[in-house]
Amino acid sequence: MATETKRVRIVPLNSRNYATWNLQCRMALIKGLWTIVYATKVLLEDEANEAVVTQYIARKDGALATILLSIDPSLLYLLGEPKDAVEVWKQLESQFQKKKLE
Repeated sequence: MATETKRVRIVPLNSRNYATWNLQCRMALIKGLWTIVYATKVLLEDEANEAVVTQYIARKDGALATILLSIDPSLLYLLGEPKDAVEVWKQLESQFQKKKLE
């Protein structure tokens, strides 16, 4: 099975473009990685098969890399030492998403 690599350009997140960045980043992640970020895919204990674990870790790393590489370097300090795509996504959402007034 051949692996298809596609490059996607995401306008880097800055202090003014969260809504656009969010949409572009989600679309870049949607093929195979979004379930990791949205935490709908988690590694279950009974999935101890080494191949499954290796694939899951690769997907987690890919999701984290995609997110981090699409952020303006001047904002990376907000994330400390990021290790998890789910946490990074939540941090960015908390920092930049405008709260709706009720």
